[in-house]
Amino acid sequence: MGLLIHWQRHGSACFYVEDISGIEERPLPERFERKALYNNGRTSQARHVVANLTRYLADPFSAEITALKLPDDMWELYQEFAQTMVGDEPDHRLMGIPSLVQNPMEKQVALVSAGIFAGDGKAYSDPQYESIRRTSVEWTLLLQIASDDENNVMWGDSGSLYVWIRKTDLATKRFDRCWVILQSY
Repeated sequence: MGLLIHWQRHGSACFYVEDISGIEERPLPERFERKALYNNGRTSQARHVVANLTRYLADPFSAEITALKLPDDMWELYQEFAQTMVGDEPDHRLMGIPSLVQNPMEKQVALVSAGIFAGDGKAYSDPQYESIRRTSVEWTLLLQIASDDENNVMWGDSGSLYVWIRKTDLATKRFDRCWVILQSY
């Protein structure tokens, strides 16, 4: 079983493949302009990965932690403790909670999946915002790919790429409905 993610100039696509035995790496077609790729004009090779179960703390700025309304001193202690869990290796994740570069993304992915541009602050004053915001709990992180020098991957300025999927789409293997968000420093 495998998950293939394809990025190109105008978007991305995520494919779920039951049998990966017939899949082979091929050269990038000439019609794709290398300079248009996010990866600073570089391509990355296919990689086989092994998932390890790891425990993470939710980001101090995540919706889960901010909902707790911790007093400032408790929030600062949590933030310090959460930072001790961060290692030096690139933070790639399959499922679970994201390691945020910027802000939580659930509201943003709910907006864009509903056809509302979320690249500026106007979306949050849209009359539909409140009803769409409630759907943000339907989304979960599928994959996080961090910038990684060893694997020739750089997202903006040492950022991460996040693939989000609705929980119902994950259960029914509708990976064609994923949304990709890039966050960079």
